[in-house]
Amino acid sequence: MSDKGHTDNDYGIIIQARTGSTRLENKVMRPFHEKKGILQIMIERLRAGLPDIPLIVATSNVPADRQIYDLAVELGVRAFQGSEDDVLQRFIDAARYFGVRNIIRICSDNPFLDVESINMLIKRHKEHPVDYMSYEIKPGLPVILSHIGIYAEIVRLEALENEAKLTEDIAVRQHVTYYIYKHPEQFEVEFLKVPLSAEMLTDIRLTVDTEMDFALAQELYEKFIENSWSVAQLIDHVRSKDELLEKMKELIDNNPK
Repeated sequence: MSDKGHTDNDYGIIIQARTGSTRLENKVMRPFHEKKGILQIMIERLRAGLPDIPLIVATSNVPADRQIYDLAVELGVRAFQGSEDDVLQRFIDAARYFGVRNIIRICSDNPFLDVESINMLIKRHKEHPVDYMSYEIKPGLPVILSHIGIYAEIVRLEALENEAKLTEDIAVRQHVTYYIYKHPEQFEVEFLKVPLSAEMLTDIRLTVDTEMDFALAQELYEKFIENSWSVAQLIDHVRSKDELLEKMKELIDNNPK
C-alpha cells in the first residue's frame, strides 16, 4: 500500500484497475492519447475536477499489476493492492485502509468520465446519504449496467461490508455493488436521472473493453480534446454519425453487461 493510510475521509474516489482484462489485456495502461494511458488520463481529469476529494487507485496484488500501483504513486495519488478476483473485498479493504466512509466508485476503462456529474452526485448524496446512489438509464437500471461509460456511483462502506456478509457469490463480488442495487428492500437505494437524455444514451458505447472500443475511443478522444468539447457535445457528435452508431450497436450486442 502507498503511505497516508488510516486517514479519515467522508468521501473518497476509488478507481478499480488491473492489467488482466480477458477481452483487452492491459487496456488501461497502453498508450491512448499523447503517450498517456486511459488510467493516467482519468486520474488527471479527476484531480483537476475534484481536487478536494481523496483519490485512490485500487489494483490487485498480482505481480503484473504492480505497474498500476507504481503509476498511481508516481502521479501522487494513493494506491492499494488487494484481491484480484474478490473486487468487493478489495474496495472494502482499500476504504478501511484510507478511512473512506462514502466511496465514489469508478472503473478505469472510461476515458470520457463526466466529472461534473460526479460533483452533482456527491452534492445530492450529502443531502440524502443513502447506502447506494447513482444515475439510471431506465427505471431501476443503473448506469453501471449500461455501455455509456461516463457516470459514477456512490456507495457507503458500511453497505459494502453488509453486502459482503450476505453473499459469497463470486459474480456479485466481482461486480461490487450489484447485490445492493438489486435488493432495495435491504438497502437504501436512490437513482438520479441522467443529466443528458436517457434515450440518447442507450445505444452509445464509450466504455473501453475490446480492441475496437479502444480504436473508436482513441479517435473520439482526439476530437474531444481538440475541440474542447463537453461530454454533451461529444454525445451530440456521436449521434450525428450513423456509421459510428452502427459500430457501437454491434459492440453493445456482442459484449453484454
